Amino acid sequence: MKLLFEERKRKENIERILKEEMELAEAKDQFILSIQHHLRTPLGPVRGYLERILEGTYGKEENPIIREKLVEIKKSIDNLYSLVESLLDLQELRLKKGKLNLEDCQIENLIESVVEECLPLAQEKGLLSKI
Repeated sequence: MKLLFEERKRKENIERILKEEMELAEAKDQFILSIQHHLRTPLGPVRGYLERILEGTYGKEENPIIREKLVEIKKSIDNLYSLVESLLDLQELRLKKGKLNLEDCQIENLIESVVEECLPLAQEKGLLSKI
């Protein structure tokens, strides 16, 4: 009788733990979707305004330094937007709602892009980077 009671308690405990884990997983999924939404929503208009500024829609920017910095800002925002999209893609894959498409890439281009993005900050801090 005591063994039966203990077995039932263990089963109830396991069921409770599984339920808690499922609730935590659901909360995590909702958190990720919320973060993704709250990051992507303001980036859209910022990207759009920067594109129009760089295209000269609001007037031509004559100062080459300001224009260069605007281009750098645009690249950074595009990278952040891409990261947010990747977060959503990973979440969809995790939930098995998405399909993973593997493709070849030019690693040299990727490395060059990262170096190009990090170089101004490295120069500001007096660091040298050579590849």
